[in-house]
Amino acid sequence: MNDLVGMLMNQLGDDNLENLGNQAGLNKDQTKTALQGALPVLLGAMAKNTANKGGADALNGALDRDHDGSILDNLGGFLSSGDQGMGGSILKHVLGGQTSQIENGLSQKMGVSSSSISTILKMAAPILLGMLGKQKKEQGLDAGGLGSLINMASKMGGSNQSGGLDIGDLIGMVAGAQGGSSRGGGLIGMLGGLFGKRR
Repeated sequence: MNDLVGMLMNQLGDDNLENLGNQAGLNKDQTKTALQGALPVLLGAMAKNTANKGGADALNGALDRDHDGSILDNLGGFLSSGDQGMGGSILKHVLGGQTSQIENGLSQKMGVSSSSISTILKMAAPILLGMLGKQKKEQGLDAGGLGSLINMASKMGGSNQSGGLDIGDLIGMVAGAQGGSSRGGGLIGMLGGLFGKRR
């Protein structure tokens, strides 16, 4: 199943959506809409970096070490904590210098404040990696299979062009921020530094 966004939304459920919304200052419906815009952008950024073997191998190793899906077993606790530290670090490396522009673009498309979008992105990023780790285990994916899964999922999410700004435009902005498929930047660089130690 390649609809990772749909799977993650189902995993959250109403209570966790409400919990996340409380952190972001949004109601449940606004939170759901914001997530449905933010998650494809994160997937698009990851797809750009896993398009080459080095990037796919780096993500594969990071999921093995630090993101086996266990975060999904206690989403309520994670969301209640309001801990945005790891998510903020992930965004810094995945979205680069375009983080503010991405947040503003999503804010315009989703009709919520950029500060709310920032919170949504920071809380969603570790959950998304946890979901990828779970899929990797359940499907027995290697680095190549993981890259293919992310690529297909990002295309599904990136096709959402309803209203205002096209999500695909934001994903394109991410690619520019990463400087293309450079092996030294983007998600690959993040994995070397951010996930070098078990947290």
